[in-house]
Amino acid sequence: MGISRTSLWRYETRRQGVTHTAPVCEGRAEDVWRKAARRLSEEHITYGYRRIHALLVRAGHLVGTHRVRKWMRETGLAQTGSVKDTGRTPGERPPEVERPNQGWQIDATKIYKKLDGWVWQTSVLDLYDRRIVGHVIRKTCRSEDAKDALAIALDRAFGDGKPVELSLIHDRGSQFTAWSFKAMVERMKINDVVTAVRHPQSCGRLERFHRTLKEECIWLTEWESLGGLEVAVSQYVDYYNFERIHSALGYLTPMEVHWLAIGEKTSLQIAA
Repeated sequence: MGISRTSLWRYETRRQGVTHTAPVCEGRAEDVWRKAARRLSEEHITYGYRRIHALLVRAGHLVGTHRVRKWMRETGLAQTGSVKDTGRTPGERPPEVERPNQGWQIDATKIYKKLDGWVWQTSVLDLYDRRIVGHVIRKTCRSEDAKDALAIALDRAFGDGKPVELSLIHDRGSQFTAWSFKAMVERMKINDVVTAVRHPQSCGRLERFHRTLKEECIWLTEWESLGGLEVAVSQYVDYYNFERIHSALGYLTPMEVHWLAIGEKTSLQIAA
């Protein structure tokens, strides 16, 4: 009808004879959500106002998105700066999936460690709910390491069963095109999908996870031992799957989306 929500609210309160006065506790509620927002912003330094607002709402605070954005700008906690244009050639979008364990992406990324130099994180991500199904950290990035990451993912997702109509998407890295890795994929009856050359967006969701992993975990510490790095990454993966809300999932966690898809109650439903 071309009117704002504020105008409609004012009209309804006048029509019903309601006089709006600020409650005594309004100032306290304002202080409460601001303290919570500051704590969340300091705990998650890479989060923008949308994600902070979603966390506040999940915690039971009644506050609007615009108010959180304005407050974060005034306090200097808002994320600033323009988005960098990488200049990459647009590629094919990941295939659409209708359920968990229908499409996975597998890829590897480098992590620097002071004593041993570069090590490799190989991860498997589910396209439907964005959860990390399996991962390993190794000093090498060979087919055996990729097979171990895939084996962990298969064991967690299917146990002793066999995957059904599962597609595995990867680039043309030597570890994924090696005959031993392809033999494992064929033996498990998995549809092997190799992305086109110079189309990094085909595995973009997993690449985005690796960037998030580095921003929120890896780059915050100078890692000495491989064991310490493995523990930290495993803890972060659990946090990513079970606690970290995802904007592309409607600010739910990957496991909440997974539980909804398989018919189990989410943690929010149980709490309610």
